[in-house]
Amino acid sequence: MWQNEPRLDLRQWEIGQTNNKPTKKGISLKLHQVKTLNNGMESIQESLKKNEDLKWHLGMNVYASVQKDNPCVDIRQYWKRPQLDESVPTKKGLCFRPQEFDIFLKHWEEIIKAMPELEKFVACYDQSDHFNQLGMLSCQALNILVYFNRKNFPSIQLQVVADCDMLIRDAYTGWPGCTHDARVLRNSSLFDIAENGQCVMHGKFIIADSAYPLRNWLMTPFRDNGRLNAQQRRFNQRLSVARQIVERVYGHLKGRFRRLREISVRKLSRIVSLIISGCILHNLCVLHHDDVEAFIDNDDDRHPNAYPNIFVDGRDGALFRQQLMNTMPL
Repeated sequence: MWQNEPRLDLRQWEIGQTNNKPTKKGISLKLHQVKTLNNGMESIQESLKKNEDLKWHLGMNVYASVQKDNPCVDIRQYWKRPQLDESVPTKKGLCFRPQEFDIFLKHWEEIIKAMPELEKFVACYDQSDHFNQLGMLSCQALNILVYFNRKNFPSIQLQVVADCDMLIRDAYTGWPGCTHDARVLRNSSLFDIAENGQCVMHGKFIIADSAYPLRNWLMTPFRDNGRLNAQQRRFNQRLSVARQIVERVYGHLKGRFRRLREISVRKLSRIVSLIISGCILHNLCVLHHDDVEAFIDNDDDRHPNAYPNIFVDGRDGALFRQQLMNTMPL
């Protein structure tokens, strides 16, 4: 108990001949941090078992982390250096070796039961006002590991379908930055509607990159395995040229609305509303012929994940792509 507030004190003790006493080495967790730690306990165990990196945000710059090739669970407070984006670990924390963490887990359920106040507390990443000092594009405040992409910065996926006039016809956002593009698509209403033949007319199609599954309504390039013929390479090149429109849309979005580059909003629902609002305002700007080219940065923002397709291509899509390639003018 600290100032009438229950806390979980993780502390290293000094073993004496007559009695034991706590040392200064350790950390005290507030209730919402304990709740967040409890929610992430399975992920922490799995990362430790698989020897994978993990950084689970408990709130107020406290993280539970597992480092690859350094088998331990480190629960520690971090400090953000002034005018720098990086955060560094402090001495305030405790590192559990695997055998120590196993003993800790055996008592974890008892600890949770001894803190009935946890029931009314909200986990850190569900709060709208908790302290966070690492804000970048999307949601550091929601900072569970899955919101970090493969380049190790937090982001949220934005799926956009744009036409040749750069109007956004469909926008879908809210998935964590490390989520595969194809998985985002499969969970969007666009996929269900298109699969039922309700939004893409017969003979028409949407162009996508190689991260997406091939369908009769979704056209992707031939996989370059080093054995493509000249006709297939030409098809891929023309598909790539056509896809530059949607890349310009992203550039215009971030050029017009700079807040989308570094979102300071904390709550996920508000982040989604902010992004969708940007898409709507983008369309209004396009319809009113607003000139934005002077504000576009050629920073070559490539997709941080660059995942290959993980779903099976559709047979109808493969036949349709072959037909398109055969009828394509030289």
